[in-house]
Amino acid sequence: MDPVTMAVVNGIACGAAGGLVTATVPAAVKAATDAWNSFKALLQRKFGQDSALLKSVQELEQNPDSKARKDLVAEEVAKSKAHQDEELLAAAGKLLELLKAVQPQAAYHALQTGSGAVAQGTGAVAAGAGGIAVGGNVRGGINMPGSKGGEDERKP
Repeated sequence: MDPVTMAVVNGIACGAAGGLVTATVPAAVKAATDAWNSFKALLQRKFGQDSALLKSVQELEQNPDSKARKDLVAEEVAKSKAHQDEELLAAAGKLLELLKAVQPQAAYHALQTGSGAVAQGTGAVAAGAGGIAVGGNVRGGINMPGSKGGEDERKP
């Protein structure tokens, strides 16, 4: 997805279009909302209030979860060549950066039973029972002496 379409979709998804109302940093909320309003005004100035691009953005604002409307925005961005406009690309980049500060963070829930541990989130590592931590892209089985309930499998 090009940066202009991403700015539209993420700006609407985060609530910048309606004025963000919840975030841990109120200044970040105001900055993101102001950036969204400036971005949308720039779209209007460059393509016109009655342009298919601006109409697709307004329709997405009315139904932000619609995949069809997101696809329509992407199509109109491509048709209008908005993704090639340097000023729009700069405004989209600024908006996307500001949205990072106000987007809800991922929430995790886990139920761990028995021995071992649970690791969640980007870059998380958990050590299993006995302090064994395995990371990376592991395929197949891992056999380690002494890994069954603390007993060494090599003993007769």
